[in-house]
Amino acid sequence: MKNRNLLSSVAAAIFGAFVCIEGYLLEIGSLKDPGSGFIFFWLGFIIIALSSVIFLQSLASHSAVGPKRFTGIKQLIAIILSLTLYAAAFESVGFVVSTLLVMLFLFKAMGSQSWKTAVIAAFLSSISAYLMFDVWLGCSLPVGILRMG
Repeated sequence: MKNRNLLSSVAAAIFGAFVCIEGYLLEIGSLKDPGSGFIFFWLGFIIIALSSVIFLQSLASHSAVGPKRFTGIKQLIAIILSLTLYAAAFESVGFVVSTLLVMLFLFKAMGSQSWKTAVIAAFLSSISAYLMFDVWLGCSLPVGILRMG
């Protein structure tokens, strides 16, 4: 299990670096004037940071047995595919709906939450992110299928 944690954390860090680079190429902007790559850059940075924590915990672990969540290659592939679909659907489906769906998938399929907890957490996550980026920071987020009229 320790080797799987090491391998999956390295793969996640590589994916996070890819997301960071692509976000940077889209233009990050600043906190007061975020660019189109702002969210992606910082999402990639968070992925790298979290995978580094898992990597260091695996190295420090004396036991070959580790946490069972997010260690298998199937789970890693599912996460990467879900984030890729999220990025692909972002413009056409819209920020709120695509974020809600990806968060629901991550909470329910990748976690051990009940449907009620997963739906509530996904809803709160997507609405909080919308309020933070669209309302507070003034970013123009895609409306997608929620477009009225």
